[in-house]
This record gives sequence, structure tokens and C-alpha cells, in this order.
Amino acid sequence: MAFTLNGVSLPYGLLWVDEHTWTPYAQTSDYGLTGSPIIQIGMKQAGRPITLQGAEDRAWLSQATLDALKALLGTSIMTLVLPDGRTFSVLWDHSGPPISATPVKERWPGAGEKYRSVTLKLLTV
Repeated sequence: MAFTLNGVSLPYGLLWVDEHTWTPYAQTSDYGLTGSPIIQIGMKQAGRPITLQGAEDRAWLSQATLDALKALLGTSIMTLVLPDGRTFSVLWDHSGPPISATPVKERWPGAGEKYRSVTLKLLTV
């Protein structure tokens, strides 16, 4: 199955690094006037982080793919399809840089340039 973000093909070497560090529950606690704890638990409806990351020796992106991903930065809701067939509605996580990548060779980027250490930060909606 294809690994895509809004139709842009992504390399298979990307990994969802925070897949198992999220919980669908939110909890707050405080103490009432009697000194007893007041604990509230609820289900999160959205906002699960999806951080796709590639190692330096895998998941290289071409300049064209990187440009296509940057063109999606203004897109509100996108469709992410993982290689195992799972599909998510996502948007970019702009709390930090949503896209980061390092050129394979230290030179001025050109049309044929490749990028490594790729990180894509998304949130489910």
C-alpha cells in the first residue's frame, strides 16, 4: 500500500516515532474543600501527534518531494495513508517546525538534491 500525505508519496523508511507515547484520555485532579481529591477523566476527540521520522541512512527525500510537502503547509486538513493501510485526517503541527530535513551533501540545494534526517510533525483532527 502507498505511504502518502495528500497524494504526495513518502519514503517507506519513515517511522511513526510517537505512536505509542500518546493516551486517548485526559485527566485533571484537584482537592475539594473537604480535602478529598476531585478527579476528572475524559476522552480526547483529536490532537494525537503523528511524528514521522527517518534515520540518516533511510527515508531520503528528493527536492521535488520536499517542495511538494512545503506546498501543503497552508493546507488545513490532509489525508495521511500509512503503509499498513491506516488512514488519518491530519494537519501540520505548527508548534515547532512542521518539516525538517538535512541535505545529504553540504552544498547549495538544487533540483536533484536529496535530504536525510527527515521529520514531519502532524496532528490528527
